[in-house]
Amino acid sequence: MRRSGIRTFSAVMIALALTLVGCGAPAGNVPTTVPTTEVPPTATAFPTATNAPLATNTPSAMIPTDTAATSPVTGSILVEGGNSVAGGVSGETIELHVQFEAKSTAGQVTEMRAKGGMLGSCMSEADMQRIVWEPFAAEKVYMTTAFGNFQGWYANVQYRDVAGNVSPVYCDDISIEGMPPAPSP
Repeated sequence: MRRSGIRTFSAVMIALALTLVGCGAPAGNVPTTVPTTEVPPTATAFPTATNAPLATNTPSAMIPTDTAATSPVTGSILVEGGNSVAGGVSGETIELHVQFEAKSTAGQVTEMRAKGGMLGSCMSEADMQRIVWEPFAAEKVYMTTAFGNFQGWYANVQYRDVAGNVSPVYCDDISIEGMPPAPSP
C-alpha cells in the first residue's frame, strides 16, 4: 500500500473507531477491516495543469483534457512491481525495475519517452517534451544511489503509436531507503 493509502486507511480507521465509541458501541467491537475505494498500486496518469480528473475521480481515470477526446493511446507504468519501498546500503548503487504497458486503438505503440530519478515529483507534459523518444520497451532497469533516510524516486513515461498519437504522462513512485553499512568486525 502506498504511503498516501496507509495514511488514508489509518484516518478512516480512527474516524470509524471514534464514531463507534460515540454511538455507545461496546469496546472491542471495532471492525478490523474497512472497505475502501482505493485503487490497486498501479501507476496512472499524473494530474497536471492540463488534465483534470473525470467524474469517477480515480487515478486511473485522470487523463489530460487536451488529449482525452483525441488520443487513442493509453498505458501504465509500474516501479518494482508496485512495491512502496526499495533500498540498500547507504551510498551504494541499486537497480530499480520499471515495467511499461501501452496500447492504442489506432495502431501499434512503437515509441515512448521515459525518465526516472529523484525528480521531486511526477513530470508534466511540458517537462516530458524535453525527453527524447526511444523505441517502446516492456521494461527498463534504472540505477540509483541509496542515500540515508527515505527519498522519493519517480518514473515517468509517455507513449506514441505508429499514427503519431501521444498518450498522457504516466507516473509511478517508490521510496528509496539507504541503510547504514554493517559495522566492521
